[in-house]
Amino acid sequence: MPIPNSAEGEGSVRLYGARQNNLKNIDVEFPRAALTVVTGVSGSGKSSLAFDTIYAEGQRRYVECVSTYAKQFLERLPRPDYDRVDGLAPALAIRQGAAAQTGRSTVGTVTEVADHLRLLLARVGETICAKCGTKVPRHSVDSVLEAILAREREEVTLWFELPAHPGETAKQLWARALARGFVRARSGSDAAPRSRKASASARTGWARLDEPPPRGLTLPIHVYVDRLLPAPENRTRLRESLEIAWREGHGRVFVESEAGETLCYHDGRTCERCGREFPEPLPQLFSFNSPYGACPECRGFGNVLTFTLRRVVPNPGKSVLEGALEPWANSWRAHFLPKLKTVSERYGIPLDRPFRSLSKDHRKILLEGAPGFRGVFPFLERLRAKSYKSSARFLVKHYQEAVLCATCGGNRLKPEALEVYVGGRNIAQLGAMTVGELRPFLADLRLDPMGEQVAATILAELRGRLEYLSETGLDYLTLDRPSKTLSGGEAQRIELANALGGSLSHALYVLDEPTVGLHPRDTERLIRVLRRLQGRKNTLLVVEHDPDVIQSADWILELGPGAGERGGRVLYQGPRELWPGGDLACSEWAGAVAEAAAEPYGRAKKAAWIEVRGAREHNLKGR
Repeated sequence: MPIPNSAEGEGSVRLYGARQNNLKNIDVEFPRAALTVVTGVSGSGKSSLAFDTIYAEGQRRYVECVSTYAKQFLERLPRPDYDRVDGLAPALAIRQGAAAQTGRSTVGTVTEVADHLRLLLARVGETICAKCGTKVPRHSVDSVLEAILAREREEVTLWFELPAHPGETAKQLWARALARGFVRARSGSDAAPRSRKASASARTGWARLDEPPPRGLTLPIHVYVDRLLPAPENRTRLRESLEIAWREGHGRVFVESEAGETLCYHDGRTCERCGREFPEPLPQLFSFNSPYGACPECRGFGNVLTFTLRRVVPNPGKSVLEGALEPWANSWRAHFLPKLKTVSERYGIPLDRPFRSLSKDHRKILLEGAPGFRGVFPFLERLRAKSYKSSARFLVKHYQEAVLCATCGGNRLKPEALEVYVGGRNIAQLGAMTVGELRPFLADLRLDPMGEQVAATILAELRGRLEYLSETGLDYLTLDRPSKTLSGGEAQRIELANALGGSLSHALYVLDEPTVGLHPRDTERLIRVLRRLQGRKNTLLVVEHDPDVIQSADWILELGPGAGERGGRVLYQGPRELWPGGDLACSEWAGAVAEAAAEPYGRAKKAAWIEVRGAREHNLKGR
């Protein structure tokens, strides 16, 4: 049979005597570096051929080639039932099915877009203090030198705070400053408050260290280094003074102007206005999977399990005697009923009235407790502390609900991670954007020349991955959407986009109906993605029923004629142009479309309808 032009010179994959599942000892051949579609009725053996035989053998051969140590981390598949196979490349399967089912996994983490965004923020992000709105760069002697030279032409005083040793008194510290070779100092209590105007006496209140210490000397001790005009001709002297202050002050130097304004510069990231210290923006700071960046309250989940009134009192129309307090209504009733009667007599709580009609104070006593009486919520908290017992763990979980974390607001990260911005957005705001919104944002992102150079590779990778996601019809997904909420088709297309981003070549990709859940108008975009994979000399074996994908194939394998025992035979294998079922499939598809067009969505009119109002889950815009 003729090989498609796109696959000429690449050879073919030949499989002999395949008998896996319902396959009837068939021989199959398809070209390498081409798009091959396996079609046929459901149950005809398509998955048995594509996944259980060809993919399984390709994966098994790859695993056999790696070291013994690496084999323990890889899935080892049994040898399929066949006689011989030639020309098989390392295989990757992109199946239907849900994505990762963990509470931490999101679209951003699965596609690795979040990893590159974290790297982008760590490399070129700007830290902005949320308290005073000041940019917080990483300070060094050079950066402080340039900041001082950029100030107005007025004299500045450089000084540092000499750290005291444990148990060291103020007088001993004064003597140590003199021994270090410095001439002037002052008590920290005599200095002007940071960022305020100081009096003339405070600005000139430096005492000589070789004279007796002033009365009322207290810690800390400010040691004078130099006073000079920040001008280019004083650059060398200014740098030397800064180096001295930086070294003796253990990475912290103070710059005081004639007007009394004092700025503090730290070795690291510290706000020069309010003195707040910030962690170094490492990639881990922007990861909710890392203890370095995860919110300490919710541990990176975005919500916390909390006891709620709705779970504890599911039916407020009941009275306490009728079991309104559900945790105490069943097996705990005999234990808590006498205590409830006692607290009722003490505080006058009517136990025979509906719970909703009780006063606010009475409900608070029953729920939160009172002296000598442990309420429902403290009781459940005590049980939660005994979660090592399976019975307590089961009971506690029944009355808990996932509530948005009050510390991080559902962003999953420490507050410091949300104070780093790129293009005016932090990591949470970037994660809340859809793929379609993030693409133009990154395309229009403007950085300084050094930032452009540092971020060039990261931005190129990000733009490429977002383009692949868009081409597979996933530009409506937000990056922070949990991956366990994705449909099987969405999860498969994400894997397909990841395959494009991985830049593999000369591999065998086996796909299982990638058009599932895809709107017909996006099928052409999916076909372009498959062609891009093929353009890297990859072999694509696609199990598919969609007529558009079938018509775009280079090679077709049709199995049948029926399902189960009636299937497993090759009805046709060869170029698409010679496939006898091509015209029939198109006419059947056209007939099905025409029939479905008779009624909206192909449904018959019914007298009754199901109405859903105000749906707002994920990207639904209910009102």
